[in-house]
Amino acid sequence: MVQFYNYEQIVGLLDGSQVTRKSAHTVQFVEYEQNQKKVPIVYKENKGGKPIASVRETVFSELARLLMAPHLTPPQHIVINGSRQIVGTAVDNMAMSIAKREKIGSTKFYKIRDASYATDLTSPTQLSTDISFGFLNQMPGGFFAHLMKERDEERLSIDMESLASVLTCSYFLEEDDLHKGNIGYYVTEKDGKPHVTFFKIDHDLLLTDSITSFYDSRFQNLSNRQDHFNITRHDLLHFPDLRDSSNYYWPTRRRFVVKIGDDKIYSNSADRDAFKRLQADDEFNRYKWKHLLKSILIPDELVRHAILMHLESSNYQDLSEINLISQAMQERVSKLRAVLFSTSHFNQYLTSEDGEKDLFDCMQELGNHLNEITGIAEEVKNKILRDLEVQTDHYKHIAQQQPFSTDTPLHAAIRLGDYRFEKSHLRYVGRENGSKELPIDIAAAYATDYDPFSEQVNPSKDPFCVIKHLLQNGAKMTPKVEELLKEKNINIHTYQFNSQYLQWQVNNYSDLSDLITTIGSDNSLTLKTKKNITLQVVENHIHKLKPEELALFKIDLNGSSYMARKPEFLFISQLRSTFWFIRFIFGLYGNSSTKKELNNLIQNAQNTLSKGYSPYSFFSSTSSNSQRASIVTEEKGANTADDEDTSLREIP
Repeated sequence: MVQFYNYEQIVGLLDGSQVTRKSAHTVQFVEYEQNQKKVPIVYKENKGGKPIASVRETVFSELARLLMAPHLTPPQHIVINGSRQIVGTAVDNMAMSIAKREKIGSTKFYKIRDASYATDLTSPTQLSTDISFGFLNQMPGGFFAHLMKERDEERLSIDMESLASVLTCSYFLEEDDLHKGNIGYYVTEKDGKPHVTFFKIDHDLLLTDSITSFYDSRFQNLSNRQDHFNITRHDLLHFPDLRDSSNYYWPTRRRFVVKIGDDKIYSNSADRDAFKRLQADDEFNRYKWKHLLKSILIPDELVRHAILMHLESSNYQDLSEINLISQAMQERVSKLRAVLFSTSHFNQYLTSEDGEKDLFDCMQELGNHLNEITGIAEEVKNKILRDLEVQTDHYKHIAQQQPFSTDTPLHAAIRLGDYRFEKSHLRYVGRENGSKELPIDIAAAYATDYDPFSEQVNPSKDPFCVIKHLLQNGAKMTPKVEELLKEKNINIHTYQFNSQYLQWQVNNYSDLSDLITTIGSDNSLTLKTKKNITLQVVENHIHKLKPEELALFKIDLNGSSYMARKPEFLFISQLRSTFWFIRFIFGLYGNSSTKKELNNLIQNAQNTLSKGYSPYSFFSSTSSNSQRASIVTEEKGANTADDEDTSLREIP
């Protein structure tokens, strides 16, 4: 259940003229009063005046909390005013998360006094507000290198899991803003010496390639392409020294096109080198693999429920956001999973004693996060946990079968039943693995015992769909595949996925609209596959629609001068431009090829109708869609609502 923060309960707010703006946000350090208690928060006004920016940042923050080790990033909340309009987002003060992570009342904290790195040991406190913490940009260049040197000389210890968690989460979630001001630290006493733990804040530029680059890009990034956040074996093995993923702010990279005197860039070479040397640190590498493993363990249903802590599926505009973000997460999981299981180091880790222990810890952490989410029925929780267990057993089996994997990510994706068609690693289509097997041979091996057309949920699990797509994208027919097709009496050129959605009963536009909405929410399908199946079901059923239903379908798909496109249909209009400057110009939603084809189908159907038909005569009808039609009538004369929601959004 969504629990908003109320603007009127924020204590200590200044008016805009008194606030110093140090970032893209207007930020104030204030308190939130609830149940006669005040807690410290950071309040951020809507970035660029757009409520959708606060919504996405809050949801991205929840995803980071789900992925990271517990309490290494603070909870965040959408803020609404008395008119139930979104005005900003509120972040709990990090000290409250630290207090949950440590045993407050018995833990001693160190305070780093000055640039000499001298420390003062403080007495245990019962108050989270007394906890001292800082950020890398607040210390002089060379601070991180100093910490690592002190660790090497055993003068202090570092919680390497916290550091690995911060970095792997940022990598997986396409973080483009991991500057020194967003990585924090605090120091406790452990075994009689300082112990440093790292954490992360500020998540507004996560999922940059998948979502954010369509509406919020730096000038320097406009020349980027869609492979800007590539996941590769090289980067996983040499992490965090990235070569193929070009995150703008990253600890191993120096950026030159920045503000003069910017203390947030990694300008100190000793610091950058210290981060690079982490790739050879055994403890760091163990926790790197652990948190990459955790990233691919999270079921889609758990992701959706985490998002539902801040969005409501009953609100159709929220539903389009839920689908957008969960789809982006699923695509990222698929990419990472294929590369991980083509990496022998990961497979060996997963079957090791450390891997077994870390797998158990990940399961516990995800279970605990699931218990934090309110409003989930017990049977749903149990199903998510069962799915998680099935997933872990499958992963262990794959790792045991391929401990010294020579597969490419494409081989691995097919073995995992996770071939994402246009999203898969097609550059490997003609490459053999160490056993001289081509990717198409792996698909053929799985097809041997497969009953054609039996899979109706996920085309990735239909090996004949995989074979067909591989052949369409450069794979050569092999004797093994040719023999298989002959034996199964399959014409691969005409073979089609037997989607469950093609069997659905559709009698009218209400049924068709519900079906399209369901397809848009199905993350076992890629975005392109969703669009293709939508085209198929519309082609199959559009002849059943009445004139007034066709007119409503057209409005829902395109919008009108009276109202925006139907939110549940936005996936049809979602653009996937290769170049970021094109994305920035046209945005996330536009005139996609699928939308054009659907408009043609509607137009052709309308052309068969009576010439005297008026497309707006149905507004007074009592059809199942009359409610939306009446809304159109009521809003006549208003401006078309923006799909990106630049106005203050009201919560129903």
